[in-house]
Amino acid sequence: MGECSDLPDYEGAVQNPIAKALDDAEVAHPRPLGPENEQPCDILPLGHAGGRYYFISRDGELREYSARELIRLNIASLFGGNTSWLCDNFPSFSKKGEKIHGAFNGNLSAEWLMRQCHVAGLFDAATPSRRLGVWRSRDDVVAHFGRNIWYRGHKQPAGCIVNGAIYPSCSPVREPDFANPADRYECDRLRQNFNAWNFTQDFDADLLFGFLGAALLGGFPKWRVHGLISGERGSGKTTIGEYVMNAIGAQGTSLNEYTEAGVRQSLTNESRVLHLDEGESGGEEQAHRMAKVIGLLRKMSDGVGARIVRGTSGGTAQNSTVTGCVLLTAINPPPLQPQDRSRILSVGIEKAGRATQDDIRLMCQYAADISPRLRARALIGANRFADTFRLYHACLLAHGCDARQADLFATLCAGRSLLLHDEIPARDIAERFVADLRFRLSLIMIDDSEAGDGQSCLNRLLDAECAAIRDGIKRSIGQLVSDAIGTLDSPENDKLVPLGLRILDVKGTHGMERVLFVANDHLGLRRIFHNTPWADGNWRSSLRRLAGVIVSPKPVGVGRKARGVLIPASLLPARDNDREVDLTPHPPDPAPGGF
Repeated sequence: MGECSDLPDYEGAVQNPIAKALDDAEVAHPRPLGPENEQPCDILPLGHAGGRYYFISRDGELREYSARELIRLNIASLFGGNTSWLCDNFPSFSKKGEKIHGAFNGNLSAEWLMRQCHVAGLFDAATPSRRLGVWRSRDDVVAHFGRNIWYRGHKQPAGCIVNGAIYPSCSPVREPDFANPADRYECDRLRQNFNAWNFTQDFDADLLFGFLGAALLGGFPKWRVHGLISGERGSGKTTIGEYVMNAIGAQGTSLNEYTEAGVRQSLTNESRVLHLDEGESGGEEQAHRMAKVIGLLRKMSDGVGARIVRGTSGGTAQNSTVTGCVLLTAINPPPLQPQDRSRILSVGIEKAGRATQDDIRLMCQYAADISPRLRARALIGANRFADTFRLYHACLLAHGCDARQADLFATLCAGRSLLLHDEIPARDIAERFVADLRFRLSLIMIDDSEAGDGQSCLNRLLDAECAAIRDGIKRSIGQLVSDAIGTLDSPENDKLVPLGLRILDVKGTHGMERVLFVANDHLGLRRIFHNTPWADGNWRSSLRRLAGVIVSPKPVGVGRKARGVLIPASLLPARDNDREVDLTPHPPDPAPGGF
């Protein structure tokens, strides 16, 4: 068999500068040299996969073509209509062998482009393609403005590769004013303007301001927090949403009619801030719509965000990423599960704000005017944000927050500090601010403890009506348990047995302790948990998540012998003789400008 000397050296393909740039370059704009001269090509061949060829065009766009689609017009489009390089390297000749001025050979051009893609190697369709917004690249920040990107303090054209991710060119947005970033005094004025609205909880103005600071960094924070502002009509929730979005500026956009698919497509491969007004959950249809939106927000908070894979008509998988932050405003907000409350800051606005409409208009204009300089301050301070986050995270864990609660509040505290201060706060100052937040933190901790999966399952059980009672008085299972736990021989205990429940004494402890036995499988319990997340016996795994719950060492009679779990008396209702509610006022907001 003869040798073909003009075939590419595939064994050495990994040493090709293009392939190597895709793998491990910090910032790369590699362009292959033409076969006829030493002028670099105007486009970047990225590789091939499944008979398709991938390129970054002359204008920085990400393009893909099949072999059949690599025709003359598509090649000219790939080069932005400027075919002079193609004419120099792949000239077209007349039948007389004369070079045709301004024409290139489409077939030879296509063959060369395909060879370059094969030299670059197989292209991974899951390679990140990052468009507008702010991104995390390893531990650095990359900001994409459409035509340019900003990385490590330097601006360069889009259509490049940074640490293995592609930053293609797209429609430009207004860039930050890096020459004149906002100072902390201007940011303090921005913060004080939040006092024009009447928040229902102390510190919510500071926390929402912290959301603004973190949102300016888009997908850079490792834990991204969303915002939810609720209030009745006329309370100012729409105007404060406008104020926040004006400050975010070109880093965000707003919608007032949307679905989960619309939100997902609006943020596909972008890392910006989306304001969703009219986020109501009233009515079954709206509640279902908002539940899907909240589910998407949940996925967007961690890591690179929501990774979406969709099938295409061509039988291939299409990968996309949805990340960034979302601000919701609503009169009747959607209910939040514990896993949502660690990702979404929920604040309330009451009527009787402290500013006139003219004041609000001027404040919104100020926020819009300072936005480019505010974005520059946030990007320049991104690494300081990361260090401040770690500081507050440690303080919050020491205060008693769990890991997810610490993620939420540390992000907000770091976002606030990013704008108000020029350096990382001292440890004692951070601890003092966390201590001042203790009442606000306690509300979150109480809500989470009462709405965890195990506690929600137990609440559903205790709230259920006991259908076995025939005395004409309707009582819940919780009422029966509180009566039966005092005396084992009470008739209430007998009424629990047909439900797969029974009050028992536990031997072998320092003192005799009462427990509630819950069968692993019982028709009565199946009826109670029907059409709930704990149906089909799932209640046993959820109840075991509660502190102190153990597996029964032996079967217990509930009409038949059954295995089950034992719930300690500390988790069960007792007779409530309380007649008081503690309304002791909580601490006020810190002094303006303080940590």
